[in-house]
Amino acid sequence: MGFFQKGVSSIISANWNLDVNWGNKIFRIFYEQWLIHKKTRAQALQQALLQVKKEVDASLPKPPEYYWAGLSLIGDFR
Repeated sequence: MGFFQKGVSSIISANWNLDVNWGNKIFRIFYEQWLIHKKTRAQALQQALLQVKKEVDASLPKPPEYYWAGLSLIGDFR
């Protein structure tokens, strides 16, 4: 929680080790939604997770949730 002591209003935290390619995809969509489309952080993360969830294929080696459900927004969600 040292980030909050230094003034960060929110963080997105990984609940487990994410696949780097899927994590990059989520964050690209998140930042586009947040910074370009001016959605709240919560809305931007929700949009990113929903988009990636649609792309997850049953043929991938891990359960579908592994690829999109591993992130949590902590702090200010606006």
